[in-house]
Amino acid sequence: MTGFFQQVRIVPKYDRFTVEFVMLIGKKIEIGAKKERCMGVDLGIDNIASVATNTGMTPCLFKGGRVKCVNQWYNKMRSRYYAVLRNGKKGHKSVYQTRRLIGFD
Repeated sequence: MTGFFQQVRIVPKYDRFTVEFVMLIGKKIEIGAKKERCMGVDLGIDNIASVATNTGMTPCLFKGGRVKCVNQWYNKMRSRYYAVLRNGKKGHKSVYQTRRLIGFD
């Protein structure tokens, strides 16, 4: 299916992000059309996104270090609260939830 590119949406959903490309479907596009303006986006882990264009603009680099730091802190705190809750309890069948842990989810 071919269409006209309209926009890109980055939608946060719980523990991940969804990237949506919005296209307008209509007439067929000529494959041999001029491409005066193009943009490339490289998604990654250490750098969330690297963006480059062919228009002469300076390429952009979005660092992911702060996002990784927040994620690491979240996992550390959730693990700590869960360990405190399980301290001294035997068995794995019991439900181990508190308001603080539910707030982390």
